[in-house]
Amino acid sequence: MSNFFEQELWHLFGDGKVIGSPTCLVQACFGTLGKDLRVRVEFTYVSNYKIYSALKLTVLNRTNGPVDIQLLHLIDLLGIKPISNRSKQTDGVAPHIWDDSGRIHWFIYHPTEDDYETIRQAVKQSSTRTDGFWVFSASFT
Repeated sequence: MSNFFEQELWHLFGDGKVIGSPTCLVQACFGTLGKDLRVRVEFTYVSNYKIYSALKLTVLNRTNGPVDIQLLHLIDLLGIKPISNRSKQTDGVAPHIWDDSGRIHWFIYHPTEDDYETIRQAVKQSSTRTDGFWVFSASFT
């Protein structure tokens, strides 16, 4: 049985369009970005170990190790999300996954399909560099 993180990562990347040959285990999704490049994408915390508010992308050369590491903050990708008045969050909430004593779930706001697509596109865009170090296409359609 897969855990919450695996389910979310499969939902994001399981179709193989952003990450080639995806495999999602525990808290990370692994896949290919070309002949020698691999990627690991995982939900991570930034300032509080129980609040997963970012995606960490690690690009690896299969023979030489890490090439690049990027942090994509969900608030930067999705913004503050309006919510109903059922909580004290009157100005909205920054999207994040919360570990509530072992019960892991989206905190108040659950992303829409448009939000998931925004995250996919950000990962796809972040997986392409043109600064002369490495360039590849992350599209596997």
